[in-house]
Amino acid sequence: MWHLSIGGRRFALLTTNKIWCYHNKLESAIYNALEKAQRERERDLLFQVLELSPPISSPLAMELPPKVKNILLLDSEGKRIAAKYYSGDWPTNTAKEAFEKAVFSKTQKTNARTEVEVTALENNIIVYKFVQDLHFFVTGGEEENELILASVLQGLFDAVNLLLRGNADKREALDNLDLIFLCFDEIIDGGIVLETDANVIAEKAGINSIDPNAPLSEQTISQALATAREHLTRFLLLFSSVLKKTATESILQIVHDTMAASSSTILCNASESDPCRDDSAAFLLKLVAIASILLSGAAGVSVPLIGRNRRFLQTDGSLFVTAKAFAAGVILATGFVHMLAGGTEALKNPCLPEFPWSKFPFPGFFAMVAALITLLVDFMGTQYYERKQEREADDDQLQGLVVPLVGEGECNVEKVFGEEDSGGIHIVGIHAHAAHHRHSHPHGHGSCDGHSKIDIGHGHGHGHVHGGLELGSSARHVVVSQVLELGIVSHSIIIGISLGVSQSPCTIRPLIAALSFHQFFEGFALGGCISQAQFRNKSATIMACFFALTTPIGIGIGTAVASSFNSHSVGALVTEGVLDSLSAGILVYMALVDLIAADFLSKRMSCNFRLQIVSYLMLFLGAGLMSSLAIWA
Repeated sequence: MWHLSIGGRRFALLTTNKIWCYHNKLESAIYNALEKAQRERERDLLFQVLELSPPISSPLAMELPPKVKNILLLDSEGKRIAAKYYSGDWPTNTAKEAFEKAVFSKTQKTNARTEVEVTALENNIIVYKFVQDLHFFVTGGEEENELILASVLQGLFDAVNLLLRGNADKREALDNLDLIFLCFDEIIDGGIVLETDANVIAEKAGINSIDPNAPLSEQTISQALATAREHLTRFLLLFSSVLKKTATESILQIVHDTMAASSSTILCNASESDPCRDDSAAFLLKLVAIASILLSGAAGVSVPLIGRNRRFLQTDGSLFVTAKAFAAGVILATGFVHMLAGGTEALKNPCLPEFPWSKFPFPGFFAMVAALITLLVDFMGTQYYERKQEREADDDQLQGLVVPLVGEGECNVEKVFGEEDSGGIHIVGIHAHAAHHRHSHPHGHGSCDGHSKIDIGHGHGHGHVHGGLELGSSARHVVVSQVLELGIVSHSIIIGISLGVSQSPCTIRPLIAALSFHQFFEGFALGGCISQAQFRNKSATIMACFFALTTPIGIGIGTAVASSFNSHSVGALVTEGVLDSLSAGILVYMALVDLIAADFLSKRMSCNFRLQIVSYLMLFLGAGLMSSLAIWA
């Protein structure tokens, strides 16, 4: 079987032995048919160039040229921008809109932005292409050649792109809708394809698209506006390229600073928001905190005061020394870990002005100043109470404290250390052993006895002096107890107010446990100092009550001002930071100098190895436990 295509039609030739003899005649007929078909095709092409209709008698001419049923231009939502129909398949506007909707629904999820795509719908072939928010469609019959329809679509696409000066979008298309319809008319006339060259189409549509420098007098209003817009865009791009780097950096910096300042202003001018906020639950927890902290503080400060009359809790017992070491560790950790850290956080808050708070380490400076002032107050207070007790002792027991050293007529004898102009030895707050006047014999019993004997008298007389030891030690404990209470009270007010202003049960719950623990052992250390100072019962009770009530009073104050208190205000932050730092300096000094050094460097501690081990363990245990509470409070 032989196959032959003539004029687009396919013929089949049967070859058998019976007709093979007619081969030459058939070959001649085939060549004649080919010549005839070629002449008819050339004639039809000539009619097409001359825009004349070919003779109806030619069956080949009836198939040429291809016909287009419609051209559609839709937006990204399927709404019509421009459309022309060349077929009666959609007689009404409703039918046209339904067809457009069906076309858009079928093609909207495809990617036709790089090349032309083809689909079939309702016995029609549709070629389409997208650019930005414009969707181009060309529809032909199912018998039409897809390549011819694609060339029509590409010509339309390129011509519109030239008409819109490369800015093909919905807004430009609506502004130049008249040019787009002219473009349709130049490509298709009555459904017959006339032109597919984009440059020719653009020229015939009345715009010199390939010459952007055409005179304005030869352009339409929309073309003139587009030209002006293009020139303005070029000028702005040139200008921005010069200032791009510096302008961009400046704008970004301004935006960043503005956003940071606005967010900081909002934070600093508003109360802190907390997802765990519950005013009623917080108020109940504050009442629990007042009761718990009051009882803990009162119990802690009362144990040493009541126990001084009990054998196992006396201030000179080993149990008291080890418990006091634990309390000293608690106070030391409170100063370093809690108070100094809290002061640093407050004075470094971004709500404070950058100058001077960010230019100098104020928390450490205030802590240092507080420690030095505490040293000065400690020294001056000790001197004052010692001299006061000396005067009182001189009036009552003049013979017991001052012993004549020289007889009459022996005024040129050399004085020993501690000898006064009156001819006696004055011992205050120290352990001393001295002798004078020719012969002196020491009678000490070793460095761990806790006291020394002093041999004083005429000739070989001997005497013992103990009054100065008791006198200096008592004055020292008076000063220590008062200064320690001052430091504890100052930070107790702050932590009480901080708990009182909080409206978050999640914050208050851990604070109750932490502050109760903290107040008990601070009270124990303070009570021990008060007990050692041997205050009268009335004075000791007043000092103990003042300590126990300070934190609950702070909680009450904080609760009263919680509704109007802004913890991020400048005044609140500065006050909190300064007081926390000063309290840290006082507590660190008192813990190291008056509690730890006074006990750990004493003769009693150095002579009792077991007491040393237990005291050091309790010291580190107290500091560690109090430090660990910083995780929750």
